[in-house]
Amino acid sequence: MLKLSKDNFELYASQHYSAGKWSTTEDFKNDFARFNYVNRLINRYYRDDELKERLILNHLVILGNMFGPKETAKMAMFNIKAEQKPVLKTFLIYLNYLPEDMHLSIPLDSEIVDKLRKL
Repeated sequence: MLKLSKDNFELYASQHYSAGKWSTTEDFKNDFARFNYVNRLINRYYRDDELKERLILNHLVILGNMFGPKETAKMAMFNIKAEQKPVLKTFLIYLNYLPEDMHLSIPLDSEIVDKLRKL
């Protein structure tokens, strides 16, 4: 099995893509781009203090359906800046996507926890 690295991120994702036999390369690229969408939404939260929690959840659910929950968590955590991992970890735990071995020493974002509890 291929180990995830910066050089093979897209190849790693393609090996775990499970959209079925009718999916195209364009479908994969559209789904793969959701990792960047999640990153942008988290960047916007840090920059503008504007959280679009439902949109982030929607993208993560679609990624989980296409790549599997554990692989989505692994790839999303790999693809984000260290200082933004608490936000992502909070969403991944909410969706029950974060595997036990990835419960790192990263704290949860308490503001987002409160917002997610209200959903």
